[in-house]
Formats: sequence, C-alpha cells, structure tokens
Amino acid sequence: MDTRILEYFLAVAREENITRAAGILRVSQPSLSRQIMQLEEEIGKPLLIRGSKHVSLTPEGLLFKNRAEEILSLVDKTKKELLNDSDYIAGDIYLASMESEGFRPLADLMARFQRRYPQVCFRVTSEHSTVIARQAEQGLVDFGLLMGEVSREKFCAVPVTISEDWGVLVPDGHPLADRAPLTADDLRPWPLICPERILENGSFARDFGQPREFQIAATYNLIGNVLTMVKAGMGAALCFFREEYAARGLRFLPLTPARGEKTAHIIWRRDHLFSQAAERFRQEICNAFSESQ
Repeated sequence: MDTRILEYFLAVAREENITRAAGILRVSQPSLSRQIMQLEEEIGKPLLIRGSKHVSLTPEGLLFKNRAEEILSLVDKTKKELLNDSDYIAGDIYLASMESEGFRPLADLMARFQRRYPQVCFRVTSEHSTVIARQAEQGLVDFGLLMGEVSREKFCAVPVTISEDWGVLVPDGHPLADRAPLTADDLRPWPLICPERILENGSFARDFGQPREFQIAATYNLIGNVLTMVKAGMGAALCFFREEYAARGLRFLPLTPARGEKTAHIIWRRDHLFSQAAERFRQEICNAFSESQ
C-alpha cells in the first residue's frame, strides 16, 4: 500500500468532502474518488459513508484513520533518523568516569543535553583512570573523564578545572577524629585504605612517603565499598572529600599541606567513529569547556 493513498484518505476524512479534498491535494475529483474506492476494495470494508454533500467515516473508516496517522507518523520519524535530521537526536552515548567532584560539571552538561534530546540515553560506568583510558583507546566508550597524563597522540582532551585535596576518612570516635588537619606523619601508626592507582603510578611516594613506611591494610579503585570498610574499622581511608560522607556517619579529615589533583580531562579517541548523538554531545563538550588538544 502506497503511503500516498493514506495521505489522500486522511485529507478526505479531515475535509469530509471529496471535491474539497481533491482541490487541496491538487488531483481531480474523479481520480481521488476512484483511488478511495480501490482502497476500500483492498481493505475489504467500506471506509466512507457517502452523502449528497459530505462524507463521514464508518467504524472501520475511523479505525483505519487512526492507523493511517500512526503509520505516517512512523514513516516521518524514520526519515528523520535516516536523514540525520538536525533537530532529531536519539541513541546511546557511552561514558566512563572516575568518581570525582570533577564529574559534577559534566553531569550538569549531560542533564541539559538530555532535556534537549530526551531520546538520548547515557550509558555511564565508574572506573579508575587507567581503565578509562584503556576503554577509550579500545573504542568501548565514546568519552572518558579521568585524572593524570593524557596521550595527545591517541586522544583529544578537554581540561576540566577542579580543586580536590587529599584527606582521610574515619568513623566518629577514631583517635584521629579530633586532630585535623593531619600530616603524613600522623597517618603512619594507623592502618590505611588507599587508592590502588596512587601506589601503581608512584604518587603515594611523592606525596606521602614510601608505602613501606605505612600500614596499608587495603587498596581500592572505587570509593563505594570503602565507606563500609571504614565503618567496620579496617582503617582510615585516603580519599577526596565528598558531601555524602557525613550522612554515613563518617568524618573527613583534611591533610596539610593540602595535596590535590587540579585538572581532570574529558577524552575521546582521535579516530573514534561517533554516532550522531555522541558527535552532537562532543560538540557540546567543546562549547562548554576549553578544548586542549
């Protein structure tokens, strides 16, 4: 069935007059009448009740009208998708991020983008920076938010300025709880839970001292389970500040001198093949942040 005949039928149903519909469609009245009768023969049911001056829909005609409107709407939507209509953006965007306050401005941008394009779904995973870089390099994610050095040969990178300082997380009643701010020397007698990445990349030794001088009780890559470990008494967790700590009955104690990582990067592989939705979001990232490549 040609979609054109659906448009013809809807015009007749809307105008309730074949002659008037023919004028709007710029076809002859006999031709339009003949095509509507052929449609009824194909359907096997009468669709119109013909009067001397107007036509009305039979129950079957009313059902067919509703379905014809749905079909034409779907055809129009499909054409927009295939033709990359600039006002129609849909699909999935894959993003990996470290757990950081640096995610906040990116989350704000994602929220604005999703309100503008409600058919877009962000697929977000939380990882540490080494994994994020590997996933972006392998094309498993469209974008990554990470700390540390970025290979400019492999990635485009947009800097995100943040201010995060190291501290330790302890439960209320811990012997360190009333001694803030703390020095690295204050931490040596106590079991520590620290991020795996700062042991791997050597920044623990640079910022705090040789790991062998401390009691490393556990390491982690994401903070979620660490909160439970701290409450269980495994040790003081070396981490960045988060507002939700207090709600969990934990206390964040800053370190002095303040040691923080100040710049994160939103990255994507230079030759990554973006979907239409991801490409539009890439443009929004570049508009929202200062691009450095």
